[in-house]
This record gives sequence, C-alpha cells and structure tokens, in this order.
Amino acid sequence: MGFKGMPVRGAIRNFISRRFWWLVLFVAAVIAVSFSPLSFENNGAAAASGPSVISWPSGFQSGIPSVVGVVTRSEDALTSGTLSIDNGAVLSGCTVNKTDYYCDVSGIQWGQIYDVSGAVTDSSGTTQVSWSFQPVQTTNQIINQDLSVDSAVALWDNYSDYLQRRLTINNTIKNTSPFEVNNVAITSASASFGASLVTPLAINIGNMAAGATATFALQFQVPSNVTVFREMMGATTSSGVGGQLLQTLTSGKKIGFSVGDNFANLSDQDLENAMSDIESLGVGWVRFDMAWSELQPDGPGSYNWPVFDRIVAAANRHNIQLVPLLTYTPAWARPANCTTSIKCEPADPSQFATYAAAAVAHYAPMGIHTWEIWNEPNITQFWQPAPDPVAYANVLKQSYASIKQVDPQATVISAGLSDPTVGTGNIDPRDFLTAMYQNGAKNYMDAVGYHPYSFPYLPSGPSWTGWYAMSDSTPSIRSIMVNYGDSNKQIWATEFGSPTNGPTWRGDELLQAAEFEDAMHQISNEPWVAGLFFYSYQDLGTDTSTIENFFGVIRYDGSKKPAYYELKNVLYGLS
Repeated sequence: MGFKGMPVRGAIRNFISRRFWWLVLFVAAVIAVSFSPLSFENNGAAAASGPSVISWPSGFQSGIPSVVGVVTRSEDALTSGTLSIDNGAVLSGCTVNKTDYYCDVSGIQWGQIYDVSGAVTDSSGTTQVSWSFQPVQTTNQIINQDLSVDSAVALWDNYSDYLQRRLTINNTIKNTSPFEVNNVAITSASASFGASLVTPLAINIGNMAAGATATFALQFQVPSNVTVFREMMGATTSSGVGGQLLQTLTSGKKIGFSVGDNFANLSDQDLENAMSDIESLGVGWVRFDMAWSELQPDGPGSYNWPVFDRIVAAANRHNIQLVPLLTYTPAWARPANCTTSIKCEPADPSQFATYAAAAVAHYAPMGIHTWEIWNEPNITQFWQPAPDPVAYANVLKQSYASIKQVDPQATVISAGLSDPTVGTGNIDPRDFLTAMYQNGAKNYMDAVGYHPYSFPYLPSGPSWTGWYAMSDSTPSIRSIMVNYGDSNKQIWATEFGSPTNGPTWRGDELLQAAEFEDAMHQISNEPWVAGLFFYSYQDLGTDTSTIENFFGVIRYDGSKKPAYYELKNVLYGLS
C-alpha cells in the first residue's frame, strides 16, 4: 500500500518465525522457450558496440507465427527497428521490445533460401543485423510444430544442493500434434548467465501418443553470483523436429500496478509521465487508494474530488483502467475506542456505504466500474482496534448494496486479504474468509480479493507462502469459495510483490524479476484468477532501514530494475 502505514509483509514474518537459518534460497526463473526445427545457436554476448545476434533457426512452416530473430542487449536497448525479407516471403505483425523481434512469416517456399535484413536502433547507435535460413522439410516429414517443452521453475530442494549450486529443473514435454510422434529424444540444452548443464544428454523419451506428456529432469550447475538464468532445450523425433512458442501469460488477465496513495502526491507532470510509462509497458490497470479520509476529511457534508479527479483523467488519457480502493476512516467517523488512526474501522458502516455510493456516482460516468472495499482487514495494521470479520462483512454488505444501487453493472471486490501472517491479533485469511461467508457475505461481493505474497520465495515455492494458500493448501482461499457455492467467482490478486533491499530478509532485483515471471506463468494456468496487481510501480526512497522503500519496478531515481523489463517482455503484444 501507500507510504503511510506501509505493511510488513506476511512472508517475512513467516520466515522469521520459522527460523529457517539454513535455508538460503536463491531461485531459477526459467522461461518457456520457442523451439524450432534447429535449436538456437548463440553467437556471443552483447558487445559494447552493438547487439549480438542469435541465429534464426531454419525450417519454419508457412503461415505459422514464428520468432524471426533475437537481438540481445541489457538494460535500455532497442527503441525502434525495421526488418525486410526477400524472395517474396512476407513479414507481418512485427513488434520490437527490449530483446526480441517477433513476426508472422508467410509465403515461404520449401527449398528456397531467404534473407532477413534490417537495422535496429539501440543505446549504442544503429547496428545492422541479418538472418538467413534454409527450409528443410519435405512432404514425408512432419512439418507441424508438434513438440513443446515446458521448463518449470524450480527451487533447491535442500541445503546440500544449495551449497553445491546444483539445481534440478523438472520439465514436461508434450506432443501437441494429432498423431503419434516416434522416438522422442532430448538432444541439446544450454543455459545463459554462465550456468552449465550437469545431466548428460541425450534423454530418450520414446514414442508419444497424440496429446501425451512426458517428464524429465535436467540438473544445472549455477554460479554463486547468479540467481536467475534462462535455459533452452531442443526436442527431436525420428521423423522431424518441432516446437512452439509457449506464452507465459494468456491474454485476458488483468495485469496492473497497486500504487497505494503515492500517485495522489505526484505533480501533474510526474503523474502524466507515470501513466504514460505504465501504458507503454502493456500494463492496463492501476489500483490506488481513494481513501475516505482524503475524500471527506472535514465531515460528511463535503467532498475533495480534485485530488482524485486528476488521477482518473490521467489514466483515461492513457487507456488505463482503475480499481479505486475504498478504505480508511476520517477522524469524524471513527468509533470511540479507536480515534488515532485512519485504519480504525468505521463507527457506522452506513456512513462508509454513503461515501462509497458517492464515489461511484461521481466516477462511473468517467469510466470506473470496479471497486475494492478496504485493504487487508484481517491484520491489525489495517483494521483497528482489532480484526473483526463480522464487522467487516457488515461494511462490505452495506457498501455493495449502495454501489449496486448507483451502478448495477459495477464489479465489487471484497478486501484484498493479507497472506498468512504470524502476529498477535492477526487472523489467517482463510479463517477470515470463512467467517465472512458465515456472516452472509456471499451475495455481497462479485469477486474475492487476496494478496498472495510469497517473497523471498517464488510463487511455485514452499507450502506456507501466501501464494500456496490461494489454491494449494487445505483449506485454501479457492476451496473455501467452492465450498460455499462461489466457484463461479474469481480471485483478484490485488497485491503481489517483492522488495529488493532493506534490513530484513528479502531478495534482490534478479529475484524480484524471477518472482514476477513465475507469478504470471502461474496465473496463466488458473482461470479463476482474474488478474495480478504488482506492488508497486516505483520505490518510495533509498533508506534501507525498511523494506517498504523497495517494492517498485523502478528505482527511486527513475532507473529501471530487471523486473521492469521482465514485465514488459511478457506483456508485450498481449491484450
């Protein structure tokens, strides 16, 4: 959330409480890689004078979207580029991001040689790049892209493996063709960032029926200074080779930033710059505090609309959808037993509902139709004097009814519950959600809010993180919804993030990028997750006495962290 009263994340508290002194976790984020009839050939690392080139594999089938070429640069790099192709083939839909060109290729004739040429503009100037390929398929070979290898993210299983820096990656290979593929074998693998393969190749899988999958493991030796690496593998068969681009995030997911109250304090120009940059990233949503304490600080008779109007206007100029967070109590509306904090529960839920209805009436004509009711009421930091699911359910029910009366098409999300935490007075989100259902909340929310923090681990990691509790634990947030007849509703993960600095256990910038990539991969397999909101956009400061300054994908000075580029790489071109 915002600068005021920033939360100490539950994963840290869990880590400390368990005193896992021996478990020093680094992570490997392994992206799904595009496989083609010939494996990629790495021609070297990026040079200071311009980008290095990885060769364009040969033998793409006509009309199938393909990766045309990859240009590797670090940090700020490709800003524009052009490509052309000879011999009558056609490039269409070409896009460029930090490292890659993607194009659809059509009109290719077997047996012909084609040259792709062009220029890219990078931080070192204009550098010429070129590719060529020789299609090799014949009519008696498999020309469909029939095999895909999904490289799962893995963790070190034990302290001994960590000390030896030997990381095992479990992989699944799938036959995506409608017919059997014979004599499948894994014949090549490589890793960047200096990681080396330990497991001997080749790995023979054998025949695979249509739609069948097989699993295999590869072990990599990872240098001590590396926490993230990407590895590539090729799959071959006796009658051909193939592969397909595995998109780590399906379209249709709502990807956003959760920025707390920080945008309210930006100048008009800084706000415009931030919204423009978020749009350029491909991020389509922003969750922000539309705090009751800011909107009606002086009493129920007046509203301070301008402070939020400019945020809404800036978002609309950049096609960004907003999720206002209705939360936090002004001094005049607090109960007698809690008077010193905006985090006090409302003394009268009907007054909160009136504020919610007024906000909806004002902003629905400006295009806002999604609302979240309060933030993390299951922990003492955000619901005072003490978390109370019955009291919160009452606030939710009255607010829902008021909002729907003003805007029947509005989507109302219940409060994003904090991940499982250790601390006096805090309530586990699963217990809190159960109590909400027991007190009639089912018909007063269109979706369930949840904050599946997992740092300093990946979402696919240990069984006690907030991410694990979302669907894999017994019970889980999802299973509770199903048990109460709410399987048709989705979870909105309205906060997820990882600090890159600070005094307590946290990861680093590479770990943050790995967590973002893994989280987006995870939600692509979960249709009941509506979307994912990353906390946060920019660091709040440089003081390392608190982790709360370091959740941004942009540093305090405006420079970009690896997670910024990872996010852009995954989102580019998605709707």
